[in-house]
Amino acid sequence: MKSLTLKEDNHPNISEQKKRLSEPDIAKCICISIVILQHSGLLPNNLFQFFIMFDIPLFFFLSGFVSAKSTKKTAFPEYLKQKTKRLLLPYFLFYLIDVLVYFVLQFIRKAPVDLLAIRHNLILLFTLFGVSVVWFLSALYFSDILFHLFLSVKKTGKIYIGILLFILLIIARIVRTPFEDWYVQVYATHNGIVPVLPDIAYYLTGTFLRIPMCFLIYAMGYHVGNVMPKNTFQSFMQKWNKLPAAFQTSITLVVAMFLFVTSYYASVLNEVGNLAVYHYGKSILLYLIAAITGMAATLMVSHAIVLMNIRPLIFVLTYFGKNTLIILLSHLDFYILITAMNLSARIPHIQNRLMFRLPVILFLTLLIEVPVIEIINRYFPFLVGKTGNKKSPSDQEKA
Repeated sequence: MKSLTLKEDNHPNISEQKKRLSEPDIAKCICISIVILQHSGLLPNNLFQFFIMFDIPLFFFLSGFVSAKSTKKTAFPEYLKQKTKRLLLPYFLFYLIDVLVYFVLQFIRKAPVDLLAIRHNLILLFTLFGVSVVWFLSALYFSDILFHLFLSVKKTGKIYIGILLFILLIIARIVRTPFEDWYVQVYATHNGIVPVLPDIAYYLTGTFLRIPMCFLIYAMGYHVGNVMPKNTFQSFMQKWNKLPAAFQTSITLVVAMFLFVTSYYASVLNEVGNLAVYHYGKSILLYLIAAITGMAATLMVSHAIVLMNIRPLIFVLTYFGKNTLIILLSHLDFYILITAMNLSARIPHIQNRLMFRLPVILFLTLLIEVPVIEIINRYFPFLVGKTGNKKSPSDQEKA
């Protein structure tokens, strides 16, 4: 924002402007918390269906939002090099760690190594479809560099890219169900062992067919980030900031509730959607309504938290929000979530009470993540695309 370029002593409201920078991190913390609860397998189906519509999409949105400040400043070849290092390198490194952990656990258990599973995972890896949650990195990589290319080319090039993405979206809509049925049939015909070529074809196709929606959501974030510094928006925010904080908070939460309700009913009408496997339910329009209203509601809640100005809470939420990528990549593959679930099961009186057990699982998972976050940030920053202890300008673009 423009006001952020001013010195604090020359601008009495600069602290108010700085607080807004916490909102993307708070939103990411909310979303990674939802992802953790989803992966626990304990969420009721209706909540799972509701949350999956906007949690990961919001990561793409915020990646585009943050990149609005820097995307145009770098030539495409250099940008491609940077993103390959910051997104694809962690993509491959975390798989190697995952395999290492798997071998160690199999050795400890004195269990045989499943070579077929490793072969399948290697296909997932090298088709860039992604193993487990690392699919996010490859999808963000393609969305990011393709959008930068879109901005770099002339109007004719933009039209061609737009047409290509639209065609891919239509193809994804048409072929997803029959293509999935074909894969299931191959799986059944070969007794659960899909031959290499059909396996490659299925996942390589998926890698490209999910790009259009990821690109679209990323582009939405970019354009919102571009609008915020504009005079019209800044003028509105100045008027908004003059209102009493309690009134601002109340209005924000009411609007957030309305948006959440809209997102919930759109998700119920649409059935389950999943960005990872380019599944958008019965209607792409309903999917977008559920995703956009859910993302907006989460950002509204984040804004309300900032307005409440409870500093310890904001500190905790922004801490985990800034380290979402580490949490996303480690909570499953490092068995942190499983450990938290096992610990929660030992606590008396909560085993069968989801209202109590889910918050405990979330708390324990994030608590265990703290040393993992600190170790990676201090000693292995390259695992998440950072260089040394100095954060790169686009670190915030990642989940």
